[in-house]
Amino acid sequence: MSEPTTPGAAPPSATSLWISATAVPVYLAVSWLLARQAGDALDPALAVALALAAASAPMVLLDLLVLRVHRRPSSGLDYTRPRPPLQLGRIATKLCGLGGTLAACALLYWLLPEYRKPFYDPFFRLALASLELVLLLAFLYFACLDGRMAVPEDGYYHVGLLLLGQWRAADRGELRRHALAWTVKAFFLPLMFVGLVENHGVIAGARAEEVLGSFRAFFDHGFELGFTIDLTHAALGYLLTCRLIDAQIRSTEPTVLGWLSTLVCYAPFFGQLRGSFLDYDDGLGWRDWLAPWPTLSLLWGSAILLCQLVYALSSVCFGCRFSNLTYRGVLTRGPYRLCKHPAYLAKNLSWWLISVPFLSRESWRAAVRRSLMLILLNLVYLVRARTEERHLGAYPEYVEYALFMNEHGALRGLGRLIPALRYRPPG
Repeated sequence: MSEPTTPGAAPPSATSLWISATAVPVYLAVSWLLARQAGDALDPALAVALALAAASAPMVLLDLLVLRVHRRPSSGLDYTRPRPPLQLGRIATKLCGLGGTLAACALLYWLLPEYRKPFYDPFFRLALASLELVLLLAFLYFACLDGRMAVPEDGYYHVGLLLLGQWRAADRGELRRHALAWTVKAFFLPLMFVGLVENHGVIAGARAEEVLGSFRAFFDHGFELGFTIDLTHAALGYLLTCRLIDAQIRSTEPTVLGWLSTLVCYAPFFGQLRGSFLDYDDGLGWRDWLAPWPTLSLLWGSAILLCQLVYALSSVCFGCRFSNLTYRGVLTRGPYRLCKHPAYLAKNLSWWLISVPFLSRESWRAAVRRSLMLILLNLVYLVRARTEERHLGAYPEYVEYALFMNEHGALRGLGRLIPALRYRPPG
């Protein structure tokens, strides 16, 4: 159900903001109810998993019933022909491929020291407990969609061929695409899930009288709520990479620079980057600076919360399709109607407002030095945005959107002032 493009209107979006937003109240309500009913008796990882499952239900159902995403040509599903008989051999080969893929991920988790840290225990504990359910659902998914796929020999099939000894029949291009897509999922899903587990107690345990008791409490809870909303859609995005809802990964970032500029923005790399090279924060935050002026402090804190709101809404816009380093459809509504990278812009602006590096307890030289360090970190996100645009430029719908934003986006004036910021189509 995409709208036709009209003069002055943004191109159609792959998602509906109001449908995507249904996940937010459901996740928060279920988290709150589980915390109230079960309390400490329920494993927080299981509580988060149950809340995610509940949050995904209305979003997926509305995508199917209202937007009819499974009927889109981009889904790769063909409903115009009669369903062929089940190809049990091919389905078994795909299950073999899935098993091999999960085994490869488990081997890397076991091998790399980073994943032996207690931080990741909630993810691994739940992953092991749900393995049988995942395999059962995978069998049903493969059996349901195999006959509808325009090209049923997908990445799982070719991994299965490889594991069954049919090396020459396995397509190297499919194997590479499959490996890159799963590398993205294997890296980001544990981070997003554990982040939700850590935020679970803060959000589920919040009480209205505490949150509204002072602006400081309201700010702290609002800031954490923004991260929770962001992580909810991020986790759902990595979990729901399925063709049935047109949320499959269509392509993965092809360049080393694109991968590096993205991975360095996440743990464990971000801590090293900030701590060892770009430590722009000297401990003098906005609250310290504005303590003598309560009204100005309230306005400044509200501006930070506004940035956090834009950041969270940018993730909500993705619906089931959130994913770094991949393309799963163009977004043109909500904050993406204002600029091409609203989450990056909001996050980088909030760092300036929170840390106020242009002020320093030491000297004006220290303030200049810390400001330059934050500018360098901002440039990392600029490189990340540029590599994303270069990747997505392979898709005509994204080129149409980016050219539209050159003329109609909220930052079009800045692009005219600095032509290097304007989008240029490939070729």
